[in-house]
Amino acid sequence: MKGSSARLTSSFFTEGHLAIAQSVDIYLDRLGSRKSDLLRGILEEHRYPDELMAAMAELGIYGALIPEAYGGTGVGLLAMVVAMERFSAYGLENTLALLATMDSLALLKGGSEAQKLQYLPRVADGSLKLAFAITEPDAGSNSFNMRLAARKSALGYVISGQKAWITGVDRADMMLVVARSTS
Repeated sequence: MKGSSARLTSSFFTEGHLAIAQSVDIYLDRLGSRKSDLLRGILEEHRYPDELMAAMAELGIYGALIPEAYGGTGVGLLAMVVAMERFSAYGLENTLALLATMDSLALLKGGSEAQKLQYLPRVADGSLKLAFAITEPDAGSNSFNMRLAARKSALGYVISGQKAWITGVDRADMMLVVARSTS
């Protein structure tokens, strides 16, 4: 099984981006014929292999958008996209890695310092898998039409409404739920 023969030649790519692509290619090349077995497992069992998830964490993909202060690599979105393209070239892309970045960005922007310290290092090292719940039956992923409501209570928030089609919920340890706190 061969991957993409495309070369990273754009002026947008730095030496760091090229090094990340090379690191992923080296890892995938070392898998040899096992790449076909892993892909077959994905297609037949509908489950992403833990082995590849661990490799993505080790390669820094889960922590690409997480600053080093919170355990990430902080290499940025383009570096993450480059790494994901290399996995995708072999049919081994991972939607959960993309969801982890969405959750991480939400925590970085809106989370308390305690939440950032508690969750982000574990997302970056792959030990905490997150799902992102935004899609609703009547709104799709159009956040302007979301109806799920969050109402403040003595213990935190009470949510009411529906979410649907949450990618990765079967593998997630936790889920970030997008809800309205105002009408």
